[in-house]
Amino acid sequence: MNFETATHHHRNCHHVSNIRIFFIPDWRNELSRPEFIPSDVFRQYLKVSQLNRYVRIDGIMATSYVARCEREGNPLLHKMRNGSKCWRLIDIVARARAYCLSVQPSYEEEIARDIDSLLAEKEALAIEIHTKRHDLAIKTASMHLTGATLLTESEIASARLDLPICSGVYFLLRSEHVVYVGQSTKIFSRVLDHMKSKDFDGFAYIPCDVNALDVLESLYIHTLRPELNAEWNKGKGVNAPLRLDTLLAKQKY
Repeated sequence: MNFETATHHHRNCHHVSNIRIFFIPDWRNELSRPEFIPSDVFRQYLKVSQLNRYVRIDGIMATSYVARCEREGNPLLHKMRNGSKCWRLIDIVARARAYCLSVQPSYEEEIARDIDSLLAEKEALAIEIHTKRHDLAIKTASMHLTGATLLTESEIASARLDLPICSGVYFLLRSEHVVYVGQSTKIFSRVLDHMKSKDFDGFAYIPCDVNALDVLESLYIHTLRPELNAEWNKGKGVNAPLRLDTLLAKQKY
């Protein structure tokens, strides 16, 4: 219980009287509901037989706690319903918390929770057993078929090779012949795109600064005259970013 002392001064008197002012909080206004008590019954008036389904106070059944409060001359608020006393769980919980007593689920609720927890553990163990058997079957098959066990995911990841992201001029090869010359700021991604539409069995590339891509690509196209570059120009010669005469004129500056 909170209180504070205030000093009261009488206008026509020279004495000072100390008045103790008590503030009694309404525990029910901001009382948090224990998660194991359903919200639809927390504020209902319940009979004795119903109270024990939901809560224990200080290790004893709710009805025993209600009776203890009455014996101590500090009964809980109740209402009469059909000739029987009824109490609200919110009032019982508020009183218990005001006296710093434990608020626990009923024995039936605790047992039900334990059963649910055990069932969840059982299901998790069943999944783990199935996974272990599955892995063992695959490892056994791998030993018989390949003479070695499979690598784990972490072992595979540790041997990872990242595709470099670089700009440059690339060459698509068929056998030993260059069939296409191109440029890209992401060479490997661009080559993968070409696999959908062009016939080649290998590639090479030369790293190059972005500002020089057009010049370098054009020089190689005009020099090698690849067949697939010519196709893009509909038989009018090879197709390049810069014409040959433009390239030759650049060397004069």
